Amino acid sequence: MHQNKLLVYSYIGSTLTSIVGAYIKIMRLPGAEFLLAISFLFLVIFIVTGFKEVWYSNRIPESEKTMWLIGFFFLSWITGLIYFWLGRKRVVG
Repeated sequence: MHQNKLLVYSYIGSTLTSIVGAYIKIMRLPGAEFLLAISFLFLVIFIVTGFKEVWYSNRIPESEKTMWLIGFFFLSWITGLIYFWLGRKRVVG
């Protein structure tokens, strides 16, 4: 799968499955743990793909690469939104 699609689909998949999984968990319905585990797998795919895309970019300095990598690791949901809206154009081109 193309890296661009993988990044987008893993982010959307992680967000949607975590929201649905959290809702099911709050409602105390069965299957919430499975959805949250799937959400975590999507998140790991998103983080690894984002790391790879940022790290191999020649368009941004090392300090900005480090900032993006820390953001992906610790605040992946918010960093993903910012990356898609503002930063990806500069990183990938």
